[in-house]
Amino acid sequence: MNSGSTTHQKKKLLTTQQAAICKNIAGLEIELVSKRASALLVLNEGSTQAVAAEKSGLTTGQVRYLMVIFRKNGMAIFPADLLEKAKKSISKKAPNTKDTVKTKKASKARSKKDKPKKKKSNKKKSTKAEDKKKKKQKAKKKAKNKRKNKKKK
Repeated sequence: MNSGSTTHQKKKLLTTQQAAICKNIAGLEIELVSKRASALLVLNEGSTQAVAAEKSGLTTGQVRYLMVIFRKNGMAIFPADLLEKAKKSISKKAPNTKDTVKTKKASKARSKKDKPKKKKSNKKKSTKAEDKKKKKQKAKKKAKNKRKNKKKK
């Protein structure tokens, strides 16, 4: 009798390629980046955030934040050059890997191509110096109006 106990396999956090990339990045021993990669690997195994923090050298708050940014940005949380380096080393080991890793830059580049181009306006963009000048003029005008209102009273 089974007594209602079923074994559920939790969905993994990382794909096999993402896990391989994280292993490479963790091995580089770059302060925060490698710790984040290590934490993701521990979380991928099904461990708690507290355990991931302990094993990676991050605080539990940092691991919690890591999960938020990873859910939002995926592997793009890592510097693009490190991702490329890690991908290349994986492709040398396993040339038949079909998994692809989307980076934020790549997805933005694709979405920019798909969107229609906006017409450029002939309006000149103001510089910081011009902005400061405009603010000063507004402040002077405001002060002048205040003085006028005081005289009327």
